[in-house]
Amino acid sequence: MRRLESLLQQYGFTRNEVRALVFLGGTFVTGLLLRWFALSPPSSVPILPGFREDSTLARFAPAPQVPAPRESLMGVGPHAAPARGGGRIRFPVDINRAGRTELMALPGIGESYASRILALRRQMGRFRRPDDLLLVRGIGPRTVERLRPLITLGGTPPDSLTP
Repeated sequence: MRRLESLLQQYGFTRNEVRALVFLGGTFVTGLLLRWFALSPPSSVPILPGFREDSTLARFAPAPQVPAPRESLMGVGPHAAPARGGGRIRFPVDINRAGRTELMALPGIGESYASRILALRRQMGRFRRPDDLLLVRGIGPRTVERLRPLITLGGTPPDSLTP
C-alpha cells in the first residue's frame, strides 16, 4: 500500500485522491467478482443440450421461456375482477354495452378514456371491430392489442376478434 501511495504521489496525487482511487478500484473488482459468481450456473442445474459443461456460452444461455397460462391474464375467461366502485366485473367486457365502471376495469382505461369511449359509442352507434377503439383520442395500437383478449363486441368471442 505504501509503494502504491508513493508511486501515485510521484504523479501528483494527494493522499485523499489515492484513497479514493483505491476505493474505486476495490469496488470495481468486487463488482466484477459478484457478476462472475452470479452468472456461473449452479452445479445442480443441467446444462443446455449442445453445450459442454465447461462451455462459456452455457453460462450466458437464456433460460427457457414458459408461456403463461391464458387464465393468468387479468380476468380472461370465467374470472372476475373487482370494480373501482365495488362489485365485480366479468371478462371479457362487451364494449358495446359496458358502462363507465366496466370500461374502467380494463387495464389502461381510466375515467377519461371510459368517457371518451362512451361518447364515441353514442356518436357512431356501436363498435364493429376492436380496431374502432383507435378512433378514441389517446388510445393507440398497443393499448388495443392489450385490450383485445379482454373485450368482446356483443357476444363475439374474444379469439375471433382479429383485425
